[in-house]
Amino acid sequence: LFEGMLAQKWQTNEGACRMLQVLAERCPSQVAVCMPEIVPKVTEALGNARQGVKDAAAAAMTACMQCVNNKDLEQFIPMLIDTMQNPIKVPDCVHKLAATTFVQA
Repeated sequence: LFEGMLAQKWQTNEGACRMLQVLAERCPSQVAVCMPEIVPKVTEALGNARQGVKDAAAAAMTACMQCVNNKDLEQFIPMLIDTMQNPIKVPDCVHKLAATTFVQA
């Protein structure tokens, strides 16, 4: 899947992202364990020039982040994905996360 996300053809990129989304929806506990490997690869796909690939990558990242099953982070998932797509928003994102009290261990 990771190779497909970074392949030369945009159709392969988009298909790999869609497959990851389905995998996250069907096997959430397995995907949660792999998040350290998944996030950097999907973040690269979020920067693709093709809007269809970006949309598929955002949907895959959303599905993957929901696999972590941390109630404290759920509200921040859209903001985190937006920040991954727009790095200029990192300071604001960090500020909002720092102002949050995390209670789930």
